Amino acid sequence: MSSRRLFLRTTLASGASLLLATKAQAQTSPAAAPASTPTPASKPPSAVALAQANDMRRYDPKLTDADIANIAGQIDGNLKSGARLNPRGKRLKNSDEPVTTIHPCR
Repeated sequence: MSSRRLFLRTTLASGASLLLATKAQAQTSPAAAPASTPTPASKPPSAVALAQANDMRRYDPKLTDADIANIAGQIDGNLKSGARLNPRGKRLKNSDEPVTTIHPCR
């Protein structure tokens, strides 16, 4: 079980570092428009996403509240993408696997 937790922590930390690197790069180039400006029509991030994003402060205590809100919005976006990929919420069984086709050497 600790390996799952370690995997999730590592994944979240790497996602946050990529997000911060992208944000820093966007701030350094003057021609780029701010990509993460919140619009009034957008929904605020969910409480679960905010809690996960707030947990990122363990890895980078310099994160601002705006960074946390941006990370939480990205987490919600990933959850929405997952719901679009699997709209019925079907889970795969252990026996489900792709079809393996073996072609003879020619």
